Parts: sequence; C-alpha cells; structure tokens
Amino acid sequence: MSFLKQRGLSDGRMGALLAISAAPGITPTELADQLEVTRATVTSLTEGLVKQGLISREMPAGDRRALSLKTTETGEQVLDDLIPELLEWLTGKASEILEQERTLTWDVLERLQRGLDETDASS
Repeated sequence: MSFLKQRGLSDGRMGALLAISAAPGITPTELADQLEVTRATVTSLTEGLVKQGLISREMPAGDRRALSLKTTETGEQVLDDLIPELLEWLTGKASEILEQERTLTWDVLERLQRGLDETDASS
C-alpha cells in the first residue's frame, strides 16, 4: 500500500495507530493482545509512532509503572487523511472478487458462524 509508505507507515504501524485511536488510553499489553503480536513488537511499533509524533505515551497518575497510549492531533489528522484512501483501496480489491466467489465465501462464513454458535450453546 504505497499510500502508507508515502507517510512513513507500515501495515503494522497503521494497525496500531487505528487501534490506539479507537481506544485512547490503551496499554501496550492490551494493544499486543488486540493486534495478536508480542509486547516486543508493540514496543517497536509504538516507538516508531512516537518518533513520528503520531501517538504519545503517558503514565497514569496512580501507577507510574503503567503506560497508556493516545493518538496526537497529528496522528488523528493522518488517520483522517488516510482512511478515505484505505477505503478506496479496499473497495478496489473487493471489486476484483467475482460475485460467485463472494457468495461462496459468505456461505462458508455463515456455516462457520453457525458451528461456533452451536459450540457456545452446548458449553
């Protein structure tokens, strides 16, 4: 996605930025869990975002060992600029999928969801 590279972002940094924007005050551990990556990966991703001025790290008053992550005004502006481009890119990719393939995919996903619902009901 060249529009990310033009702004110095990788897929991972973009994912982290979106997640932090959606959950202001998220901790690095929570972010790692949400992105399903290691804490070391989150440290690397957030370090880059801090250097770019897109997020800030803050220590809550009650716990000096904890860190919370928040997007900066610059980070929010970058997201405001990027989201339309991202949606356009995704729409273009989705349009390449044939109608028959979409139907088949939805059928498989619906069967999978029913199976998960049945598993939850029997637990």
